[in-house]
Amino acid sequence: MRSFGALLGAFFAGHVAALRVGPAPGLRAREAVAPVSPPRGGGFAILFAPGIDGTGRCGQRQWRRLQHFVDAIDVLTIEPEDTSSFEEIVAFVLAALRERRAAGQRTLLVGESLGAVVSLGAALAEPDLVDALALINPATSIGETWVGPLGSFVADTLPEPLYRSLPAVITPLFGAAGWFEGVTGQPLPDFPTPQALLALSNQLSDVLPAPALKHRLGVLSDGAARVASRLASAKAAGGAAWPWARRCALIATTRDLVLPSTRETSRLAALIPGSTRRVVDGPGHACLDDDRVNLLQLLTAAAIFELARDDAGDAPAGAGGAAAGAASGSG
Repeated sequence: MRSFGALLGAFFAGHVAALRVGPAPGLRAREAVAPVSPPRGGGFAILFAPGIDGTGRCGQRQWRRLQHFVDAIDVLTIEPEDTSSFEEIVAFVLAALRERRAAGQRTLLVGESLGAVVSLGAALAEPDLVDALALINPATSIGETWVGPLGSFVADTLPEPLYRSLPAVITPLFGAAGWFEGVTGQPLPDFPTPQALLALSNQLSDVLPAPALKHRLGVLSDGAARVASRLASAKAAGGAAWPWARRCALIATTRDLVLPSTRETSRLAALIPGSTRRVVDGPGHACLDDDRVNLLQLLTAAAIFELARDDAGDAPAGAGGAAAGAASGSG
């Protein structure tokens, strides 16, 4: 997006900005996916903000299902060398949303973990630019957990060889076996050798080297505090009627060992009147490439597509029927 990059060139002067928005990686033509109904929505797109890895590579199986419902699926990518602040990342996302709005495109903003904080920050900063919102295991609770302090300690303290060997040890905390294959692009053998585990660790540490981890944890802590302040201000003022609120899906997985996502989505649901909460039994924190998570079903069960199209006055007949009742949850 050449005009988009030019627009923000001066904004990020003085530090390294390595942010971009582009098509979801690994998204292939529709021959890989069985036809579904309803067809593409016309002027409706997804913008995905990823977790702390910043690659935007997770969730490829989700995008292959969802591509039938939308005109485009783009992802935000945050390169390891990026040093943008939380507010600068939000500004980057808002600029992308403005560009899409100017082109007549409505946007479902999907955020996972850190990306959920960025997405909610954007929706609170300029509510009229966001047509629908899906927050998956949102890291808005980071200030109440061990993740920030421990992660910063690891990034600051461990010698580089030890840091590079650590990911293979802690990956089971984040999700099902092989959850990281979308991030690294390399499958792990069923019975990995020590050499294979070390190679995995090196690949993951290349994606998120120690300085990047420390910086992103700071971005996340700042972002969670800013979002909490905005939500508290809205509550103190008697509540806010955000236009996206009833098209907001709050999604948690029950075996998230990194963040208290089931509790946090319940808290957010109370602060975002009209939102819908869905809970998926079984998956861990990094859930988008888990077979038990079907984002199409979750969004359909939350009526995200129906509501967004209804509000635009062009709801297709039968929308929402593809996956009714397919997820457990509460709303």
